[in-house]
Amino acid sequence: MDSIFKPIGQEIFKPVRDIVFEELRNAIFKGELKPNQRLIEEDIAKQMGISRTPVREALRMLENEGLVVHVPRKGVLVTGFSNEDIDEIYRIRGVLEGLAASLAVDHITLKELTELEVILRKMKILIDEDRFNELMDLHNRFNYVLIRASRSPRLCSMIDTMQEYLEKTRMISLSSKERQVKAHEEHEAIVNAIKSKDKLMTEKLVREHTEKAREAYFQYVKFKK
Repeated sequence: MDSIFKPIGQEIFKPVRDIVFEELRNAIFKGELKPNQRLIEEDIAKQMGISRTPVREALRMLENEGLVVHVPRKGVLVTGFSNEDIDEIYRIRGVLEGLAASLAVDHITLKELTELEVILRKMKILIDEDRFNELMDLHNRFNYVLIRASRSPRLCSMIDTMQEYLEKTRMISLSSKERQVKAHEEHEAIVNAIKSKDKLMTEKLVREHTEKAREAYFQYVKFKK
C-alpha cells in the first residue's frame, strides 16, 4: 500500500480508533483507496505510527458501514460503491433531509433564515459567472445551515454520513449549468416554504430536490456509458 497516511500527533485527544476510522473512511470517499484494494493492518499502523489494535477496530467499524469486507485468505478489501448503493443512499438521504427540513420550520432562527437567503443570492452570481468550486462550497453551506436548524443532533449526524457518501456524486449531478439553475430554483422554493411555515410543503420540496439530484447523477452516468 502506498504511503497515504500521516503519523497521528500526540496532541490529538480523540480516541485513536476514531481517528484511524475517519482517515480510512475519507480516503475511500476521495478514491485514494480503490475498490478491491487490500488494507493491511500492519502497513496502516506503521504509516500512522500506532499499534495495530486501533487499526483493527477501525476496520471493523468500516465493515459495519459496508465500506470494506473481510474475505477469507485475502484479508480486508475496500468495497467501494455500486450504482445500486448510490441509488439507495440518495433515497435514504431524501427521507432524512425532508424530515430535517420539516423540523427546521419550527426551529429556524431569523439569523439562519437570513443566511439562507444571502447564500441564495450569492449562488445566483456564481452560477452566472461559472464559478463552480465556490458554488459547491455554498451548496454545502446551505445544506449545513438548513439541516442544523432542525435542532436534531442525531438526525444531523445521519444526514452528514449520507452527504459524505455522496460527495463525489454531487459534483457530477451539479456539473451542468441547466441543473445548477434548476437546483437554485428548488432551493428558493424550499426557503419560501419555510418562511410560509408550511412543514408539509417544505418536506415535499426537499425530497423532490434530492430526487432531482439522483436523476441528474444517473442521467450523467448513463450518458457516459
